[in-house]
Amino acid sequence: MTDQAPTIPSPSSVYLHDASIHILSSTLTSLTPFSSIPELDQALFKSPPADSYILTTDRTIFYPQGGGQPADTGTIRDPERSSFVVSLVRSSVTKPTRILHLGTFPLATPSFQPSSPLIQEIDAAKRALHSRWHTAGHILALAAHQILPSAGLIDGKASHVPGSANVEFKGTIPSEYKSAIEARANELGTKDTAVYIHWWNVETMREKCQGGCEGLEDMLAGNRADGDTSGLLRAVEIEGVGSYPCGGTHLPRTSDVGRIEIRKIARKSGICRVSYAVF
Repeated sequence: MTDQAPTIPSPSSVYLHDASIHILSSTLTSLTPFSSIPELDQALFKSPPADSYILTTDRTIFYPQGGGQPADTGTIRDPERSSFVVSLVRSSVTKPTRILHLGTFPLATPSFQPSSPLIQEIDAAKRALHSRWHTAGHILALAAHQILPSAGLIDGKASHVPGSANVEFKGTIPSEYKSAIEARANELGTKDTAVYIHWWNVETMREKCQGGCEGLEDMLAGNRADGDTSGLLRAVEIEGVGSYPCGGTHLPRTSDVGRIEIRKIARKSGICRVSYAVF
């Protein structure tokens, strides 16, 4: 379920509103050799192939790397079947509302023309994998709060990269609670609970979100600088369990996540890192 208020921002970022869309028609807005884009944007990409281009469109289903979640990959093609293979996607530093698709034309020289109609297709299996791990991270964090309601845990950074995923908290999670938190996370998952996306103002965010609300005003200020005057921010809700500010992609129901396993609980300098895996 997605809120349908007409003031929802970023209609061009389709992945924010419907993560189930894997194929999308769009229009080319720019195609630039990688070496010709601003240096600040070049720094987002590590050692791209020499024949790489940056492509932008009027709207996109490609999730850009960020928020602890890897970027989507896939293809963008024109009606003549000339194909652009997307290997990494990032949000521009110089123009934050622009989504930069890094890729190459493996079989031919670039043939896309300005305003050309294009068909985007993401790697659906990779999107589902990333959504599973990201949703699992939220479930695990909420489980930790449920098992230790009086511990004063404050949510910190998170990485949802398969194979190295973790959620961090300010505060202490004693190692003897590892099994209980893992069991609660899997209990929440097997309940087949709905996962909703909302667009809320700052006051609602602070009222309904379990954590992660530090810096919301700075996020709004950045949005306004980019032309978004809606005053709304995106949140993910595990129905009846809790919510977090989040711009990532998620599964529609917790039962789709699979089994969550806590690999390790590590503590350093007042930060508790809970590493996890999904099976």
